Amino acid sequence: RRRHPCSPRTSTRHPGSHVEWCKQLIAATISSQISGGVPTEAISRECKVRGCFSLKICTKDLVRLKIKNLQAPMDEVPLVPGETIKTTVKDVMYICPFTGAVTGTLTVTDYKLYFVSLEWNAPFILDVNLGAISRLETISVQSLGENTSGMEIVCKDMRSPRFAYKKEEQSNLEILEVLTKYAFPLSNDDWPMDLSPLFAFQYKDQFPQDGWKVYDPVAEYKRMGLPNESWTISKINSNYEVCDTYPALLVTPTSIKEDEIKQVASFRVKRRIPVLSWIHPETHATVVRCSQPMVGPTDRRCKEDEHYLQTIMDANAQSHKLTIFDARQNNVAANHKAKDGGYENENFYPNMELNFLEIPNIHVMRESLRKLKEVVYPTIDEPHWHSSIDATHWLEYIRLLLAGAVKIADKVESSKSSVVVHCSDGWDRTAQLTSLAMLMLDSYYRTLRGFQVLLEKEWISFGHKFAARVGHGDENHASSERSPLFVQFIDCVWQMMRQFPAAFEFNELFLITILDHLYSCLFGTFLYNSDQERVEKEVNSKTVSLWSYINSQTEDFTNPFYVNYENHVLYPLASLRHLELWVGYYVRWNPHMRPQMPVHQNLKELLYLRAELQRKVEELQKEASSSRSISSSSDHAYSPSHGGIPLHTSV
Repeated sequence: RRRHPCSPRTSTRHPGSHVEWCKQLIAATISSQISGGVPTEAISRECKVRGCFSLKICTKDLVRLKIKNLQAPMDEVPLVPGETIKTTVKDVMYICPFTGAVTGTLTVTDYKLYFVSLEWNAPFILDVNLGAISRLETISVQSLGENTSGMEIVCKDMRSPRFAYKKEEQSNLEILEVLTKYAFPLSNDDWPMDLSPLFAFQYKDQFPQDGWKVYDPVAEYKRMGLPNESWTISKINSNYEVCDTYPALLVTPTSIKEDEIKQVASFRVKRRIPVLSWIHPETHATVVRCSQPMVGPTDRRCKEDEHYLQTIMDANAQSHKLTIFDARQNNVAANHKAKDGGYENENFYPNMELNFLEIPNIHVMRESLRKLKEVVYPTIDEPHWHSSIDATHWLEYIRLLLAGAVKIADKVESSKSSVVVHCSDGWDRTAQLTSLAMLMLDSYYRTLRGFQVLLEKEWISFGHKFAARVGHGDENHASSERSPLFVQFIDCVWQMMRQFPAAFEFNELFLITILDHLYSCLFGTFLYNSDQERVEKEVNSKTVSLWSYINSQTEDFTNPFYVNYENHVLYPLASLRHLELWVGYYVRWNPHMRPQMPVHQNLKELLYLRAELQRKVEELQKEASSSRSISSSSDHAYSPSHGGIPLHTSV
């Protein structure tokens, strides 16, 4: 018996090298250290939720299983509450792309595929959330014998594990059938409305925190100082009659009447009217989102829409301009006129400036990620690594998004101008841009809880079509509706974290956890396409929120170097020289790309160390205060002041 090559390697390190590593972290080089895989500690806590880091290998899973049940045999399948085993097949071969074949037992539950082999010194464990499966394919494995069948599991999370098994046994023939049944439980008749067959509706775990209470729209708007004399919280969409893909509560101009709002809705694609997303606390410049106007080939006008946008501009006394950011490429927006869409004609919207951000559509992004997967899995072409990544254009599209969001944030912060952001339908690129700009402008969204509010508000409540873009439970992997827009957004957030390592309360593990549960179908957070659908299907009462899990163990997701620069606006450098591939997410399945040092464990230790140091500082401050209280007043008359200077400059 020998150690499996995929097992994490250990190395003896001189204590001084560890100190130097910490210095490098503090010097804002966290990103280069973090960009590897997932460490032991991060994996061990997943025993309860199962599926955040779906490919767990060797000793990492040994830790997890021991925590789950110290007495459990190594081949026992760990189950989450509500999960049941559907079939178990022995003598299945996992064809590891890095080390070759390994034989073990394959179990399929209604939530995951679980493979364990005891051939090595340490158990080899691999599991895949069924929700992460994009398609199942039979493959040729003739080299393993004539009576052997092969199966490739193509996943949404950048991997495609392969298995081989003997044909003659009936139980073996059931593998593909059972996997198909539980990975794609939705029938064509159900799609897209009924997602109740997904495992999230069977998951029965309980957490101390209720994640469904994280986002309260009234409380969030109140935090922004709303309503005020110019903006009101309207209930016009309380029954989703004005727009069925918008939330029930909308912030609209106070002076605009309901009849006029309905006229504007009829002029905007999908009836997605301009509504407020964010307001500057001092200048009252606003970030407004909507869909494209339906001007058509004849440049139709809508007086109500023109007046509506004029009112938005007038609500900001600091500026006499309104900037419209159209996320699309100019030629594409022009072509949409032939399809009854289009863009605002500046001749009809006085004092308004139109900017195209030249961001390609969802189909281009889908193809880009497909190319990226070919580059990073299963093998990496080391000599051509940079040119191969460049050929996917993935980082170029990340750059376009960040550059567009910087323009929006700068227009609001520096020019004190209100902005309107839209793409075609207002639920893809629009959500990317508004949420990134708000992340740059508002430090609250850079906290652990605030980022959850941002996602709930700009993505979930405003109708990003998660069910369509991710394809939860749907076997139609070739659907033109699929696109990694949300993954792209999270990648942009990670790029910002690299450039501002102390500005975010959360860490990389938090972002990866969100993306893994985007696919897992364990939680109800990202199910369905709109608020209306979630309300109709009672998602809040029938499923568990991802934030319930996150907020019940925040120490795992906290950045120990976080500093709350409350008055800072972040302007990330949106150039390819300052962007890099997120190896810690896209290439984490490759054991050769993982760091030898368990980074997450070290970050947790530093978090505890920081808390201990803070406690000691408080004790010393109390002692100093006590000493001053018994000294003469002249002794402290000239003591230096510790009052902070407000931070107005941008990071």
